Amino acid sequence: MGKNNDFEKKHPRGKGGKFTEKRREEAGMSLDNSAFSIPDWPKKRMDKRGFTTLYWEDKPFSDLVPGERYLVEEQEVLSGCTNKTFKTSKGYEIDTYKGKKLGIRMYFDRDKKPISKFNQPYQVQWRDDGSISERYNVNLGKINAYLFAPDTEPDSRVYCDRVLRKDGSTSYERFYHKLDTPLESGEQIVGEEIDYYENGQPAEIRRFNLDGKSCGDRNYPMGQKFDENGKRTLVSFSENGKFIRREE
Repeated sequence: MGKNNDFEKKHPRGKGGKFTEKRREEAGMSLDNSAFSIPDWPKKRMDKRGFTTLYWEDKPFSDLVPGERYLVEEQEVLSGCTNKTFKTSKGYEIDTYKGKKLGIRMYFDRDKKPISKFNQPYQVQWRDDGSISERYNVNLGKINAYLFAPDTEPDSRVYCDRVLRKDGSTSYERFYHKLDTPLESGEQIVGEEIDYYENGQPAEIRRFNLDGKSCGDRNYPMGQKFDENGKRTLVSFSENGKFIRREE
C-alpha cells in the first residue's frame, strides 16, 4: 500500500481519475499512437449491388520494373468470383478467381484497352479439365503488312485462338498464314482452323479468307478430314463461297 501511495503522490491523476498524456510520459506510461492508427490503404467502397471493391494507392508506370505486378484493385463480382487488377510496366493485367482458383487473365495496355499484338494473347483461360485456351486480339487490317514484311519468316502464322491440353499439346488452333503463291482469286493470305488428335495429327482442317469466307479457288481444298494415322478421309472444294465437290 505504501508503495502505491508514494506513486500516486509523485504522479497525480488528472480530473476524473485518469492519467493525462503529460503525466503518462512522466510516469513512463506513454501510449504508442502508431499501434492504434488505421492504415491509409487499401480503401473500400461498395456499389449499389452490395459488392465490395478494395483499392490501393496508385503507382506511376515509371516506378514499376519489368515483371513486377502491383495490386491496385480487388473487386467482388457475380457468381462468387473476384477480379484482381495489377499494374505492370506495360499496362494492366486482370485476374479472375473463383474461390482461390485462377480462371482467367486478361492483358491491357496503359490506356486499359485489350492488347493487340501479333501472337501475344490478350486473354488466357485455365479450364476445369486442365486445358488452357488463348485468345488473340487480331487486327485484320495489319495482317497483310506483317506477313509480307521482308523480315517475317515465310512460314509465320498470326494466331486468333488456340487451346492447349493439360500436357501442353495443341488440341485446336485458328490462324492466318501466307501461301507460297496466290490462288486463282489472287488471295495469298489464308486462314486455317485445325482440330488435332492427341497424337498430334490433324483431325480436321477448315480454311477461309480474311473475310471469313471460302477462298475463290476451285482447286484449293476448303475442308479436309484425316484419321489418326494422318490418312486423308475427306476433302471438299468451294468456288465463290459455294460448295462444288467432295472427294473421299
